[in-house]
Amino acid sequence: DMEVSFLSMCGMVALAGVVVNDGLVLVAFVNRKLRFHASLAEAVQRAGEARFRAILLTSPARCTATALEKSLQAQFLKPMAVALAAGVLFATAVTLVLVPSLYLILEDVRGAVRWLIRGSRRPARARVPAAAGRQPVPGD
Repeated sequence: DMEVSFLSMCGMVALAGVVVNDGLVLVAFVNRKLRFHASLAEAVQRAGEARFRAILLTSPARCTATALEKSLQAQFLKPMAVALAAGVLFATAVTLVLVPSLYLILEDVRGAVRWLIRGSRRPARARVPAAAGRQPVPGD
């Protein structure tokens, strides 16, 4: 029911930062769990559980109050607040469902590509031991 204005576009730019921040925090949490030798599926599940509450509580509360405000002074900022509030609600679902799903899909694709590359190669040659006094170089 509102037209796109300069302030609503500013809200969309601000929304991009919010979405990227939520996604990065989720992926960083997954990576941290992977460092502690959790399986990928377990790390993604734990990250979703741990971040669900934080994302769900902070995301809608960011701009909903301003978007619902009736005072005359708030009418100026209302297009930006509406753009942020609507986008944050959509981004919350994307962050909690799509990002973990894409993370798992990407890892499956990586594994399939590795398998294809390794499967098409000839068997590796026997490795020659490193010379005495020299540190082995990765790939020796």
